[in-house]
Amino acid sequence: MEIYLLKNKDTIIKTIHTSFFFYKILQMKNILFTCFSFFV
Repeated sequence: MEIYLLKNKDTIIKTIHTSFFFYKILQMKNILFTCFSFFV
């Protein structure tokens, strides 16, 4: 079990980073959209 976790640690970290990255992009998009709506 622990060996399995160690082996897949990089994959898990990569997945977390990727989902966090997409989350940030979506947040930025929402903020930009809100600002745009506010000015228009």
